[in-house]
Amino acid sequence: MRRPLITRALPLFAIFAASLAAADDAPGWLREASTRTVPAYDAKVPAVLLLRETRTTVEEGGRLIVTSREAIRILSRDGRSAAAAQQIYESGSSKVRDIKGWMIAPSGELLKLGKEAAFDQTLAPPNTYTDLRLRGLDARSKADPGSVFGYEIVSEDRALFSQIEWSFQAGLPALVSRYVLTLPAGWTAHATVFNGAAKSAVDGTTYTWETRDLPFVETESSGPHLLSLVPRLAINYSAAPRQPPHRVSLPGKTSPCGQPLTPIRRRSPTPISLPKRSRLP
Repeated sequence: MRRPLITRALPLFAIFAASLAAADDAPGWLREASTRTVPAYDAKVPAVLLLRETRTTVEEGGRLIVTSREAIRILSRDGRSAAAAQQIYESGSSKVRDIKGWMIAPSGELLKLGKEAAFDQTLAPPNTYTDLRLRGLDARSKADPGSVFGYEIVSEDRALFSQIEWSFQAGLPALVSRYVLTLPAGWTAHATVFNGAAKSAVDGTTYTWETRDLPFVETESSGPHLLSLVPRLAINYSAAPRQPPHRVSLPGKTSPCGQPLTPIRRRSPTPISLPKRSRLP
């Protein structure tokens, strides 16, 4: 009589094991962010950024590899608009390597977003010479209050200037915001933070700036622009300076400016052979 009970228990165990396997599909950074305690906000705050992180790697030739991640907890139905991710790129000069998205329901069930939530559309007007495009994920229809939306976008671009600008938030409160810049060996970076302060750290050629517990920033139609209100990071980076050529100085002799004179190497003249003139008859 016990054997049928064991047989009926096997499907339940299979479902439980499948749920554990699905939970493992969520990356570690998203699982960690989803466990953060959210403060009590005013009812007008629709969502909160549990994590906002961008990691940029600069290669020797100037190519940029950028990984952007966000984890957003939806607090109300108005916050469903925050359950979307997008990246602008231009065909031929930049591209989106990969884009992934997840939705963690209030019950803890994980939904991995697929092709049904993805889009890739043009932004360029007709009859133009550029193909500016927008690629992303739209999970607004699946975002219930209490759920956590997370995404990761890996893009590739080529830097025209050695400057980077990045905002620690976009209006919503942000528990953890982090920007990480990795440069080639010998390169250096200098940064300025506007509208606030950020904790910085340097490990070799990897620079990190981080803020925590940023409040909600409410904007008005006739008020200042959001970029003038939220903390913003401006970075200038440069390659290692080239070493000047080695010069041999003459002992005891200097130029009028006080610098050692460099000897001039004289080359011996090369004889020039002229054609012989023919004699006149």
